[in-house]
Amino acid sequence: MSLCYDKICRNLLFLNQINYFRALILENHMSKIRVSAVRYTNSIPFIYGLQNYSLEDEMSLSLDTPADCYHNLLSGNADIGLVPVVLKSQIPSLRQVSDFGIGANGNVLSVIMVAQVPITQVKTIFLDYQSKSSVMLIRLLCRDFWNIAPEFREALPGFEQKAYNATEARLIIGDRAFHFHKQKDIFVTDLAGEWTKYTGLPFVFAFWASLKVLPEGFEEKFNGALNFGMTHKVRLAKELAGNPEFASINLPVYLNENIIHEISPPMREGMNLFLHLIRDFQ
Repeated sequence: MSLCYDKICRNLLFLNQINYFRALILENHMSKIRVSAVRYTNSIPFIYGLQNYSLEDEMSLSLDTPADCYHNLLSGNADIGLVPVVLKSQIPSLRQVSDFGIGANGNVLSVIMVAQVPITQVKTIFLDYQSKSSVMLIRLLCRDFWNIAPEFREALPGFEQKAYNATEARLIIGDRAFHFHKQKDIFVTDLAGEWTKYTGLPFVFAFWASLKVLPEGFEEKFNGALNFGMTHKVRLAKELAGNPEFASINLPVYLNENIIHEISPPMREGMNLFLHLIRDFQ
């Protein structure tokens, strides 16, 4: 009887130790700031900085599509997100936590409309399911700049590779857009370039934001990590340029010229104008 009792006690002690360490692991994970970053090439400097600035004890990083960054922040699954700019008009309590973001002043290359006919002949546009801001941008351009009224349809995964009718176009964002620039016999329209033609201003696609009160000092460290990544942008672009996945673009030009990572006053002016113009779509 005594031996059986001792065995039960040892088992209980062992289970308690396991539960204790599980609780420690869970507490450690839950105490970290959860950051949702865009996984596209345009975010390479940010990702590099966040992964190499000694924030691993304070932050957990997930790499997502822009639409997922949007949903992660809204659902509480992320504390900070590189979120589509449209969220700024939808959530008054949203707080910008950095002057870094994703924008362009002219052609951006990675937000495009692909069609077999000129813009004026497009009757249907399939909207990229990974996008939020670009969906609003193409709707705005159709109404106010191109003066067309196509039917908008939600696209499904893999839509960019399917065959389409002559008057059907596709909004494609991210790295999947790159190879279309090398294709012949199609019309590729750069949405950021069209916005700049329309307004004379840059365009902001995404910015770093939070809905929570962050621990004291974390925002400074977070921005330090982003800035650290920016200081390595030129080197990263050169080192990655030889990868086959970037064969369709000039990566150093894309990261250093097409993409603007700092939200300057002109960028902010363009952002505010965009948010004003899309208010009817909300």
